[in-house]
Amino acid sequence: MSLVTSLQCPRCGFVEKNLEAAKCPRCQSALLFEYDYEKVEQAFTSGEFKARTPGVWKFRELLPITSERNIVSLGEGGTFMHDCPRLAREIGIRKLLLKDETTNPTGSFVDRGMTVEASKARELGSRIITCGAKGNLGASAAAYAAKAGTKCRLLLPEILDTGKLYQMIAYGAELEPVRDYEDALRRSKPSPDEYVVSPASRFFLEGEKTTGLEICEQMSWALPDRIVVPVGNGGHLAMIWKALRDLRRAKLVGDESARMTCVQPQGAAPIVHAFNSKKTDVTPQDSVKMFAADIAVPAPLHGFMALKALTESKGSAISVTDREILKAAALLAHTEGIFAEPAAAAAVAGLAKAVKSDKVNRDEEVVCVITGAGLKDPNAVKQHID
Repeated sequence: MSLVTSLQCPRCGFVEKNLEAAKCPRCQSALLFEYDYEKVEQAFTSGEFKARTPGVWKFRELLPITSERNIVSLGEGGTFMHDCPRLAREIGIRKLLLKDETTNPTGSFVDRGMTVEASKARELGSRIITCGAKGNLGASAAAYAAKAGTKCRLLLPEILDTGKLYQMIAYGAELEPVRDYEDALRRSKPSPDEYVVSPASRFFLEGEKTTGLEICEQMSWALPDRIVVPVGNGGHLAMIWKALRDLRRAKLVGDESARMTCVQPQGAAPIVHAFNSKKTDVTPQDSVKMFAADIAVPAPLHGFMALKALTESKGSAISVTDREILKAAALLAHTEGIFAEPAAAAAVAGLAKAVKSDKVNRDEEVVCVITGAGLKDPNAVKQHID
């Protein structure tokens, strides 16, 4: 099934053959999976691949789970890519495609990472899944734990979107209050019986990568000019870029590149500040404004990888106001029938702002990733009405 061969450090380039290694022995950074790309090419160009059901596990050769019997799936991935001429005209861009992650099982792109995490937990024989429950992550962990038949322990910060809390309760998770998300991460301790889900996990990251794999497959193994991603920890953007690299190494796409664009809310934009200041790493932000809570991250776990992806792709980074995000969410719903939560609508807000300021060429073909559904944040619904 999996064609994984090794691990590699994205910071210093060290190659680790021990697939159980947690961190790079040279610089202590997180390690990412590498694959047998020649065999990946053979698999992905076969008739059998084309006949597979769309979704995350269609790309199983580029995922790090060794046996299909361990897969825990709710039918994630395989999301629609909308051609959006009306929204494109409103923004002033030649061609706009929206990768609609709102249709994932729990309503967000996070399900892509969670199916791989839950599958790894089953592979290890874990009986409890624990998670620092920052919104969509906690809701997804609760759903996949229920599907796997394991207990779910969620460490809840004080600030949480109501819709996501209702999901956690509905899926039967055990809820434990904590001071904040960082406190939740500190109190999550893995053990033989307990699997800790984290956006820092390389298994979670590999699942997120499938957004990029699907974009390319849906474009007949071509690349758009630009991919716009709303960013919190930075992992999703970085892994979409890794997906493009994996496909280049497998000779499934050409050597041309898509520019990556990072969008963050102005009240929490440490990656944007670092990139626009030409820094190679992210300085944590002392305090953040918690609008669009899922991407309001003061100390991004994958800030370095996100900056590297932006630099290598000759991309860009932009921050947007709360008002710009809400305006974009309304425009997206009115023109294309997609209701996105603020964290997701930030992508459209960022693209519109970048086009208006001539930071994005109006003749480009752009893919915006819409990461989560609007009903997850009832307060945002109220602001739409008001």
